[in-house]
Amino acid sequence: MSPGLDEWNRAETGHRFDIPVLVQRPVGAAESPVRTFTTEVSYDEGRTWHPAEVKGSGVKRTVTVDHPRRFSGGSVGLRTHVEDAAGNSFRETVIKAYLLK
Repeated sequence: MSPGLDEWNRAETGHRFDIPVLVQRPVGAAESPVRTFTTEVSYDEGRTWHPAEVKGSGVKRTVTVDHPRRFSGGSVGLRTHVEDAAGNSFRETVIKAYLLK
């Protein structure tokens, strides 16, 4: 599973863009249903964040973001929070996750 980026790790501006996500637990971690899965997107290297659309259930999700044309030549940052029913959680922020063309 990987997003539809070109060979230079870029996506088109002016379009909706789907990012497939697979939640994986550390080896040996107990199974517990995913309760919360949120993702935010930034087009200004993390200065501001906006909610992204998340679809799916369980460990398979799709994050959809809208790439505004005005950010051509820029980058996309992603910030995700996942929590399971047992209260285990994970947060990750990636500034410049991929580029825009």
